[in-house]
Amino acid sequence: MKRAIKGLAAAWTIALVTAGAASRPQALEQNEERQRNREEMRQALQERINESRIQREREEQARENLWQARAPRTCTVLDAVPSARIVADAESFQREVHFRPDERTTIVRYGQEYFWASREHRKVLYKVSGWYRYFIEPESASFVKVLDYDSWPDLRERLVGAPSEGFDFMENVTIRLTSHTYWGRAEAFEPDCRPER
Repeated sequence: MKRAIKGLAAAWTIALVTAGAASRPQALEQNEERQRNREEMRQALQERINESRIQREREEQARENLWQARAPRTCTVLDAVPSARIVADAESFQREVHFRPDERTTIVRYGQEYFWASREHRKVLYKVSGWYRYFIEPESASFVKVLDYDSWPDLRERLVGAPSEGFDFMENVTIRLTSHTYWGRAEAFEPDCRPER
């Protein structure tokens, strides 16, 4: 009986050792398989990111090409120089007084359509409300707002001493959940300009 128990214990030990030895290569194979899957997923994600970037670049180039094709038949509605900027999000804001002369806000007109030339030639909607002319970019709800002194001759006197005195336009651009707002002077503003034919 003792011999039988010893024989059974030895057989059981051999079976366990054999099973353990067999399961180690299997565990290694599973680990390698997981690593291969992770690498394939990472590569697939990187390819999608690259495709998205290439698509965006193509769209920007198409807009630029369209703009270049239309450029000779456009007129400048607004040419302005920002002189102050506030960048704000939910937790903080930063005010800067600047600007480099090459940073401008430009709106142009082609036929009956308006384009934000200084923001990738995005198409904007033109609206009039009281003292203001608005150029609104529908996708991001970013906008340019201009005081219309020509339609309101006494407007300058009304604004003397107001916080907005010295500024006649503002530009608000939303990037993710951060707002970039610019204020400055319009060097040229002709909302009713006619493109050359």
